[in-house]
Amino acid sequence: MKIKTLALELEQMAMQKGWKEVTAMIAPHHHGDLLESLDVTDAAEFARRLANGEGCISCGTYNADSWHAGHYRTTAAASQLRFHHDNIHLQCHSCNVHKSGNIELYRINLVKKIGETRILSLENNNDTHRYSREELSTIRATARAELRALKQLVAV
Repeated sequence: MKIKTLALELEQMAMQKGWKEVTAMIAPHHHGDLLESLDVTDAAEFARRLANGEGCISCGTYNADSWHAGHYRTTAAASQLRFHHDNIHLQCHSCNVHKSGNIELYRINLVKKIGETRILSLENNNDTHRYSREELSTIRATARAELRALKQLVAV
């Protein structure tokens, strides 16, 4: 009886607040909301500012309709590297979406940018890691602080 009552309450909450909030309440280790709160536009802006006018890491274009924070190792293949600075670089929409990351050119240009040793470190990192809410909150706060600092550098 308690479970049925709880299910009805959760369904009513979902109608009011949306399923995302309810799902986060149900699964104590669910971190989807926190990852989404990092916001793709924030990540893309962060990558754009880090690129320092260098353009797309894969094809080198400077004028794209939209920019992405492209990952060298995909988040599906290496979720532990999702927030690693060496793994995230500015990428145009075409390379990231239509060419599946354009990984061959990505690697060639990444070698020029960060060096072979750091790339091998990324490629050989196969540790599994499940982020806790605290870690994600720290990552989010750090990323926002770094973004603010980059914005201030540009403003000066």
